[in-house]
Amino acid sequence: QAVAPTPQPEPQPAPQPGTVLFNTPYLLAYPGSSVTYLDAREAEFEVGASLTDIYTNFHNQMTEAGWQRVALEIKNNRAQASYQLNGQYVELELKGLGASGRFRLEIVLL
Repeated sequence: QAVAPTPQPEPQPAPQPGTVLFNTPYLLAYPGSSVTYLDAREAEFEVGASLTDIYTNFHNQMTEAGWQRVALEIKNNRAQASYQLNGQYVELELKGLGASGRFRLEIVLL
């Protein structure tokens, strides 16, 4: 009696690195987001995620790189946080742009 071959899983494409938004601090775009605008200190993107989830992603990237959060305020569809690393300070501001799934991330080196 013939045995049917075991189906093999489809090969998955290698994960592509995320879009680099900024080099100082080094931040990658939120997974699955579509970057619609990018310059040296500001990025706009669209994604189906909450502001809190997006901020948490950026916060985790910052802390994994050694940055320490020294201030945080989240209110009215906006998250603003300050981080420091070796005497350098960075302010990160994430804003929701209406209810459209569009967000703006701004970075200020202090």
